[in-house]
Amino acid sequence: MQKLRMAILLESPVVDAYVGSFYKWAASEKLIDVAAVVVDNRDSHTPGASQHVHQVCHVGRRWRRRFEALLWPEEWLLRIVGGVTHGLPNEDVSKRNKTKFFSPYSNEVPSGNEIGPAALLALKIDIFVMFGACPSQQEIFACAQLGGLAVDFACGHAGPGAPPGFWEVFYALPTTSVCIKAYAKSGYEGETVLYGSFATKFSYCLNQSHLFSHSIAQLEQLVLRTAKSMRLPVASSHGVPLTTSKRSSAPTLANVTVYLSRVTMRAGVKGFRRLAGIRQKWSLCINRSSWRHALTHPSIPISAPRGYFWADPFLHVQDGKTYCFVEEYAYSSRRGHISVLEITESGASNLGVAIKEDFHLSFPFLFRYNNELYMCPESSQSRQVRIYRSKGFPLCWELCSTPFIGKSMADSMLFERYGKWWMLSSPDHAEIGDHCSELCLYSSDSPLSKHWEPHPKNPIYVDASAGRNAGLILEGDRIFRVAQKQGFDQYGAGLCVFEILTLTDQDYEEHAVPLSAPTIADRYIGTHHLSTTGELTVRDCLERKFLA
Repeated sequence: MQKLRMAILLESPVVDAYVGSFYKWAASEKLIDVAAVVVDNRDSHTPGASQHVHQVCHVGRRWRRRFEALLWPEEWLLRIVGGVTHGLPNEDVSKRNKTKFFSPYSNEVPSGNEIGPAALLALKIDIFVMFGACPSQQEIFACAQLGGLAVDFACGHAGPGAPPGFWEVFYALPTTSVCIKAYAKSGYEGETVLYGSFATKFSYCLNQSHLFSHSIAQLEQLVLRTAKSMRLPVASSHGVPLTTSKRSSAPTLANVTVYLSRVTMRAGVKGFRRLAGIRQKWSLCINRSSWRHALTHPSIPISAPRGYFWADPFLHVQDGKTYCFVEEYAYSSRRGHISVLEITESGASNLGVAIKEDFHLSFPFLFRYNNELYMCPESSQSRQVRIYRSKGFPLCWELCSTPFIGKSMADSMLFERYGKWWMLSSPDHAEIGDHCSELCLYSSDSPLSKHWEPHPKNPIYVDASAGRNAGLILEGDRIFRVAQKQGFDQYGAGLCVFEILTLTDQDYEEHAVPLSAPTIADRYIGTHHLSTTGELTVRDCLERKFLA
């Protein structure tokens, strides 16, 4: 099979851990040949250079020098507490044999590790992958057979020159964005082939680390797709970035002072709650109404015993009784298992544990196949998608299939349509334990099959406001996908619903459905799952409780 000859284009020979990880991935990938690392060190005063691009680079470097004292304590704390390596420069690629320094006015024959356009063209590179703002981008991309891919963090709220991930934390925005653009070899303006948004984290360095990890993972998927098709990815039809009139660039010293005070205050509140024994606890809200009005209709609250919480409810009616399968999470072990409740007129009774493993389980999705009942709980900690068959309803289940092994996927939902079985799931390609943004679709001839075909439009979403599943509603021929909304430093801030309108081997389309919003008096700080029988609806609700 023909390999994709790729070159990595940098604005500086000094790279961070994330660019370094991309290089290592590409060098080990069988479908890719890393032909060169090209450093565009063209001086800003070179005739014809883009002064705008150089200004962006200059602002970025100046910001890093000016606020290095801010970055270092945060990075140190993240290393000690969370084991997170922030993306500060840590490697000089100029020592690599494949590193070339591009100079458009150099001799046509390369001198040492300096290279000109003709010599670059002779390398027969298929695609450039660009990190940073490179003034000679147009001349270099013209030397590729296909063109180039570039990661762009100047989208959404952040403008050119903004440190990626800073302003989203500063303003406590729910998501932080990135664009990946494809550039044809003959053009300077690229088109967005992926727009992604990820839940904003607590602090700047943590948020930037999270953003960079996800961005590199998405870039790897696009490069791999290019290697298989030998064509640049097409423009994305999902996740078009929202325009904003307020786009921020480099922060001032006053901005950083305000940022420090806000982060200190947030940390103080978190610390106080922990010392006071105040926990976030998920409970259930049951009401006898349509799911369209579940957030506003009066409901019966049901809470787990002290030391546990209940979340991810799935309703099932059998023999005239209504059962609710839930994630039962134990604070002591920090692990969940699947339990069953029976819904009664006055509330619910706990029937016991249905499935318990030596790893975390949640999201007990139920479906029928060949007149038998199956469950596909979330089991990403085991790096498997696992399907259990009911042997003695409701408490006896046996493992019968593992459609995916060695892949971390969360909240998988399976359903049959048009003679095929479909699976909507959220993989963690970044391998950082976060499944809240990416939604992928797979198809097979059987839900128990070990061979699932990824949809050509994958990822359907890379969006923390719609990417993670929160339930499936079937009304006759209509299919509604419930999705989670993530908030600033808050998992499970809300719900949204989409109706699936198009579902074929080549296309997928869904449209948002209005869902009544809760009143301002709602005491809950979040909700992230909904299930309905048509007449009865249950959702999980998040609140803070003392000694929960």
